[in-house]
Amino acid sequence: LVDNGGVKTFKGFAVGNPLTWMPYRDYGQMGAFWAHQVLPKPMWDQWLENDCLKNDGSNKCNALMNQAMQLAAGLDPYALDFPVCTTQLAAGRDERMALLRAMHKAKADNTLGGYFPAHYEQCSENWAADYLNRPDVQKALHVAKPTTWALCNDDINMHYNQTDVMAPMMPVYKYLVEKSNIRIVVYSGDDDSMCSSIGSQQFIWDLGLKTVKDWAPWTVAGQVAGFTVEFDGVRFATVHGAGHMVPATRPAQALEVFRQFLAGWTD
Repeated sequence: LVDNGGVKTFKGFAVGNPLTWMPYRDYGQMGAFWAHQVLPKPMWDQWLENDCLKNDGSNKCNALMNQAMQLAAGLDPYALDFPVCTTQLAAGRDERMALLRAMHKAKADNTLGGYFPAHYEQCSENWAADYLNRPDVQKALHVAKPTTWALCNDDINMHYNQTDVMAPMMPVYKYLVEKSNIRIVVYSGDDDSMCSSIGSQQFIWDLGLKTVKDWAPWTVAGQVAGFTVEFDGVRFATVHGAGHMVPATRPAQALEVFRQFLAGWTD
């Protein structure tokens, strides 16, 4: 698109919580776990002492990562502070969220003070899988033969080119900045651990781009919605309290990110 101009209307792109380089991703996940106090201090100290940002993939660092994942097994790694869907607790969790919604409605609270979005449903992905695996639904969708649908299919994932998966994205972004004037926004929900803001910050600052506007808060309805910094060619913004799927966990703030992206981020 940039080299041959094949799409004349292509003006830019926005990407949320991206996988930019595996060492950044792993460092970011461990950092998110530590920041959320999922890890004990000795484990985080070992991660730093073993310089796992540089030695990502070493036996020691892999062992620490595996221990951390076991500790975080009961959390949603895509939204650490949000409830998870469980067969035993789903009803109770939904009731507590229903009560929270009722409290906000009773107080006519239309601000962004409530932590969870009004219609957040932690089991939606489970229900979607159940629905899309129904024979009548697959027939209506003209699926050629009965199949098992999954949100993330390991059979597909394992056939990705592993060299591409492990490749650093820094040269790609630098090339786009140097060779074009397209608009680039990278935004990051800071409650995500899978591709966390900590790893995204490591990536964005390591690009070595000139800072045009310093790190500062941005707001929605008078509330701090995150923090943002503008570089020469790239805008980076965190979305406070959002998970990996930013629109699902912070819909109003996600809409504002989209509006700002289209407008050129006019702060």
